Amino acid sequence: MLARVQAKKSQPKPTVTRSIPFGESTGTGTGTGTAGFPDVDPNALPVADNELREYFRHMEKLMEEQEFETTDDMQLFIQNAYAELKGKELAIAGDFEGSRILEKLLRGSSDIQVRSQAYRFAGDFRRLVTHQFASHVVQTLLLLAADVVEREVDGEVAGFEKTMDEDDLDAEEIEWRNKLPSMEKILVALCGECDGEWSRLLLDPYASHVIRTLLNVLSGESLADDSSIRSKKSSKYNKNHNNAFVAKKPGVKRRTPESFAALLTSIVDSLTANLQDADLRIMATHPVANPVLQTLLEIPHASTTLVPAFLKDGDFFKMLIEHQVGSHLAEKLVAKSSAMAFAGLFETHIRPRFLELCNHPLANFVIQRVLDKVSDQTQLDALLDIIEPEMERMLFRSRAGIVVKTIEACSRVPACQKRVLKALFAAVHTAGDDAKMKKCASVILLMTTYEKYEVLDLAPSLQGALMLQHVASFTPENAKLCVESIMAMEPESLFKWALDPIASRVVEAILASHTLALRTQRRLVRNFFGRFVELSSDKYGSHLVDKCWAVSNMDMRETIAQELADKMTSLAANFHAKFILRNCKVELYKKRRDEWVERQQAEIKRREMAMEMRSAPGGGGVAAAAAADDAGGVPEGGEKKKKKRKNPPWMRSTRCLHPN
Repeated sequence: MLARVQAKKSQPKPTVTRSIPFGESTGTGTGTGTAGFPDVDPNALPVADNELREYFRHMEKLMEEQEFETTDDMQLFIQNAYAELKGKELAIAGDFEGSRILEKLLRGSSDIQVRSQAYRFAGDFRRLVTHQFASHVVQTLLLLAADVVEREVDGEVAGFEKTMDEDDLDAEEIEWRNKLPSMEKILVALCGECDGEWSRLLLDPYASHVIRTLLNVLSGESLADDSSIRSKKSSKYNKNHNNAFVAKKPGVKRRTPESFAALLTSIVDSLTANLQDADLRIMATHPVANPVLQTLLEIPHASTTLVPAFLKDGDFFKMLIEHQVGSHLAEKLVAKSSAMAFAGLFETHIRPRFLELCNHPLANFVIQRVLDKVSDQTQLDALLDIIEPEMERMLFRSRAGIVVKTIEACSRVPACQKRVLKALFAAVHTAGDDAKMKKCASVILLMTTYEKYEVLDLAPSLQGALMLQHVASFTPENAKLCVESIMAMEPESLFKWALDPIASRVVEAILASHTLALRTQRRLVRNFFGRFVELSSDKYGSHLVDKCWAVSNMDMRETIAQELADKMTSLAANFHAKFILRNCKVELYKKRRDEWVERQQAEIKRREMAMEMRSAPGGGGVAAAAAADDAGGVPEGGEKKKKKRKNPPWMRSTRCLHPN
């Protein structure tokens, strides 16, 4: 452990009172507690004085006004704030409003400043993570530390990082920075302060959020957004003040040092090794501990221990899936269970009570995760035996989610597709009548029956759109009835779908399907000829134009490009249409037609090759098809991106400034 930590631990803890929000009185401090002792919390943090509070109020106002001419001015401002904060970090971190300002300050800090602040918390880490306000500061610090450690692993951060001109730093600050350990060593030391305390912290209403963040950082997995690791109040505040943490893309693993793997194993063992069945039962239904267990299940080392422990007792799992808190953990257990464990779970606890669980207001969400997991025809056939006679009731009595997940499961098991569609058509009363079947897609989209469809003016349903989107991924022969129903629509009705935020996703799904033939998709595109200018100018229609362009042949692309070129001036002034002009290279089409044709022919050839690879038997063509798509699937200039006003770092993500 770091020498600073050891030194702090040897010092007696001062007698202090709890911090309070700005503007509230601390009281006289003369009250008495049990047995006449003073009513003082030994783990409370120091209280910020009024002068310090006022300084940080003023500092926040300057940060919000963003009146910095250069980056150096902003860094000088942040450095001065830290100079004023020196020695008072705990008081500000434990203050109602000061903690929020400190979080903003950390977001604008350089790597060296983040390391420095983390080092100043050494010796008080356990007190901080269990504090109502300071725990949020620690969370932000850990998220920032993940970036700093990753850069250290890549060799991008030296022992001394200069954030401003060295002449502006006093000798004491320079000496302090030179002796700073790496962020890796600081985090390891901070975690060492909680040795033997992890199980208790797991049940703490403030520390549990920090533990979940710490587990994500140490594992190197994609960091979750604020809503999943912060309290609801904190997440809402950050969202309203544009302070939400921006996570890495899902599936992107952070690079972490070897010491983190050992530390993570140690923490996981501390949390799970000594847990008895009674402890698991308590924690599984505890509103604070339950989310931590869900995070632990994401870590392979922990899930191999926890999943069997939770699933071995059938009565306990039965209680869990119907519990208001425990059902969330049950969903995660189903998702993380091995194929063998899931098979046993399915036969013992799910299949015998399937209909009962579908009707339960909480357990039905666990059933949806079960349907996500099913990929075996035998299991799916067994569930369809139960669902088929109940599908109409499920659709129209608040269990449409079960039907959506059933259709999605059938997209993975082609042998069950005809069966589920037959049940779906019967549920919406279109089966057995050719005239009604021509309207089946519209009836499903509105999620109603054919009789009501004829007399009522209904809006598209999200669940109905999801069903049709999954059907679009069925085999061509099984998806034919729904696809032909859409093709038979009047062009004006199809155009209204294209502009609708829900219905447009169905049309996009057909155009993006890897199972439907290109000729089918191109038939659909021809319905929009003459309307591409309107589509390009619409928020939702513009996305559809991109999908239409991707499947069009050379003649169709020339038709679309000419239509756009005729209105190029007005389209260029539209926020959505200007991206379509760029993706379709309309300016090149007008100025150098031959070059445009050559480029489009090459791109179309690559796309058609990718389609052939996908349809090749075996499945070995999937990776090659993806490579072919990557080679030429995206038009020059990339996908359209919405330009946003550039906020200062304390109002953006936690990726801190890292000047060269």
